[in-house]
Amino acid sequence: MMKKILLVLLVVFLGTPSSYAQSTTSIRGVVTDSSGGVIAGASVTMVSMENGGVRTSVTDANGVYNFPQVVPGTYRLVAEKSGFAKMTRTNITLLVNTPSTLDLVMVVGAIGDVVNVQAEVSQINTTDASLGNPFSEMQVRQIPLQTRNVVGLLSVQPGVTSNGEVLGARRDQNNVTLDGADVNNNQNSGLIAQNTTTGLGGYQGSNANGANINSGFNAVLPIPLDSVEEFRVTVAGQGANMGRSSGGQVALVTKSGTNNLHGSLYEYNRNSATAANTWFNNQAGVARQPLVRNQFGASTGGKIVRDRAFFFFDYEQRQDASGVAQVRAVPSDSLRQGIFKYRMCNNPTGPGGVCDPVNDQIFVQAISASDIQAVDPIGKGVNTSMLPLLNQYPSGNAPSFGEDGGLNFSGFRFNAPSHRSDHAIVGKIDVHLDRAGKHTVSLRGTLADNTDDQILAQFPGQAPASTLRDNSKGFAAQYTAILRSNLVSVLNLSYTRFGQALSGVAGPVLFQTSLDPLQNPYARPLSQRLPTLNPNEDIAWTKGAHTITAGFSARFIHNNTRSFANSFAGGCSFFTA
Repeated sequence: MMKKILLVLLVVFLGTPSSYAQSTTSIRGVVTDSSGGVIAGASVTMVSMENGGVRTSVTDANGVYNFPQVVPGTYRLVAEKSGFAKMTRTNITLLVNTPSTLDLVMVVGAIGDVVNVQAEVSQINTTDASLGNPFSEMQVRQIPLQTRNVVGLLSVQPGVTSNGEVLGARRDQNNVTLDGADVNNNQNSGLIAQNTTTGLGGYQGSNANGANINSGFNAVLPIPLDSVEEFRVTVAGQGANMGRSSGGQVALVTKSGTNNLHGSLYEYNRNSATAANTWFNNQAGVARQPLVRNQFGASTGGKIVRDRAFFFFDYEQRQDASGVAQVRAVPSDSLRQGIFKYRMCNNPTGPGGVCDPVNDQIFVQAISASDIQAVDPIGKGVNTSMLPLLNQYPSGNAPSFGEDGGLNFSGFRFNAPSHRSDHAIVGKIDVHLDRAGKHTVSLRGTLADNTDDQILAQFPGQAPASTLRDNSKGFAAQYTAILRSNLVSVLNLSYTRFGQALSGVAGPVLFQTSLDPLQNPYARPLSQRLPTLNPNEDIAWTKGAHTITAGFSARFIHNNTRSFANSFAGGCSFFTA
């Protein structure tokens, strides 16, 4: 009885749908002779052409071989059977989350005869019902991308909109994994407005109402283009090994080192040398908006011990030194002296005693500080403490922007500096614990150190009103064990900590209705720490022509947020025109 209970509990445990997208793949096929007869008992060996890893399978009574839970990469297959020439297939590319099929045909031959064939494996998925297009390393590197943002590639396939909706599912239902680790923003999926005043590409899309928002594919960790081996977006037909949410399942894989040393070194520059100025800047005599962007980095990977231990390292930095046209409401030169102006006419003929701009002669009347003092019931006149405040504003250069067309209020146009500095570090180590390659461990670490001006300076000479600082980090460990030729276990343990902080004003700010305040009262501080611990396990068992997969996934999430967004800045209001 106890054995039956334990068996039921084991089935329930293993049958629980795993809610993470795998970072592995698989290959299977049938070994036959030249007449089409299946060959049972043939030994099929799969060798990694990158790190020398070896796996072996024996065909069953139906001539079927199967390699589940395979790390994406380039492989060589060798089929051997007494009485047949050795069959070798080279340059077999396996892509993430894309089950592949490759049938092998062996010919009769003596011991020592070798038949070499170079052919591509079929990428048509006939193993499960999942739909999606994988992107290989070559495609990732060659497709042009602004700011080299891999996220921009996730939506370039059928069924996915530019905003990140996958077959009608909401954007916040997408699931992004990196090397099997959860790298989602588990509060809002990153669907928040960014770069609200810079206009430098902080948004990645817009919704149906035309509002600027981020797209539905957002990872909390930086993923430099040169660090990506490949990725796949599964848009439909997700199996039990995918989940967390109903949208697209994004699986990205970080590059690994190989027996050969490889690397990259690059620098990309964008500037405004050939850009035109805006019409409003030209009218106000303001220079063209500057834009200088430098994106550079390097990557390298190779062996620590041949066929046993490998390393990969990537560093990327982005530096933006730009300017964005801004306009602020400022006092006119006369108001700064305590002189108030208004338009009037003698004997108005308009309805209700209002001046008619067509028939009446309208002129500007000025009230000096002494006039105001004369009509003040207490005789104080202009508030002397306000005049120094008004004179802190720069002189206007766009009178038509003023609330009254330049009489008392004017506009001031200028290019506010906008700076961005992103640093991304990715490191990965792969170790084959035994020479047979049956036990492997992969360790990956990702660090971010970013600053980005979100709300720009209120006036020239000031610091940005709000700066975003991001120090997110993540670590992932993966242990793959080939317990038997038909039983493979992949255990993942990851810790991803999303960490961001927005600077701003925490105390009261003086602001006016017809003038922009000297200090932005709407830039309020916010900080968030969102760590996610994600252990998961996946087991694949092959029995004859059937493959059974089972696993589990757990997420332990803590949300530590501190926000002044609902704390009103306070102050006073005056000057209503």
